[in-house]
Amino acid sequence: MTAALFYPLSLMVWRSFSDPELGFQHYLRLAEQPVYLRITLTTLEVSAIVTLACLLIGYPVAYAASNRGPRMRLILLATVMMPFWTSLLVRTYAFMVILGQGGPFTSLFDILAWQEPPRLIYNRFGAILGMIYVMLPFMVMTIFAVTSEIDANYRKAARSLGAGPWRAFTDVYLPQSYPGITGGVLLVFIVSIGFYVTPALLGGRKETFIAQVIQLNVQEIINWGFAAGLAVVLLIVTMTLLLVYDRLLGHESVMRPRGVGSE
Repeated sequence: MTAALFYPLSLMVWRSFSDPELGFQHYLRLAEQPVYLRITLTTLEVSAIVTLACLLIGYPVAYAASNRGPRMRLILLATVMMPFWTSLLVRTYAFMVILGQGGPFTSLFDILAWQEPPRLIYNRFGAILGMIYVMLPFMVMTIFAVTSEIDANYRKAARSLGAGPWRAFTDVYLPQSYPGITGGVLLVFIVSIGFYVTPALLGGRKETFIAQVIQLNVQEIINWGFAAGLAVVLLIVTMTLLLVYDRLLGHESVMRPRGVGSE
């Protein structure tokens, strides 16, 4: 951990203060120019939307996979895992073909002689849709790892005591799946904050992410000190959100062992 994580992080933090000269010039630049605050807010907003959408789609899929027969479970999980068999870059280019001009969606508008086809890529919608497609398996598999271990007898006991199907789900099943939900939300949100490939290809110029600005400063502008400052800010924002998330969830958080911090 020291060699692979803490040492590189410490070098990054040091470079943000020392490149090209010792001082706080990079952080002052971040504070003085509102464009970087807007980029940070855009990154957090899109990541939150992607996380919520993955949760709303992924939980029913994980629930179905956990409560169906072996054959249906295999089909659902294979469908979810299929994107991992293809390169992320290939999947993103495939979305550009599907959603772009001349693709199936725009061709459908032409065939039906509807109004002008909507623009589905090179904007926020395209970036969000592509990120949901990429991140959905992470949410499903994280929740499934927990829901597959929930004993069905608990809900049967609730039904035998007079609870309806919805009450048995909300009061018995759902609370037991909270660790999977919190783990999936954390995983998807944190990865989404640092996403680069999909937003860069499917998003528009107005939907710039922090990772894109870091890449620009590292590879094109060659300003490693400012890029390190951006990375430190991203790290601080992520850790702050994790701490707030952990504080709000209390003993249900995956960051806190069960029984710790609860009365």
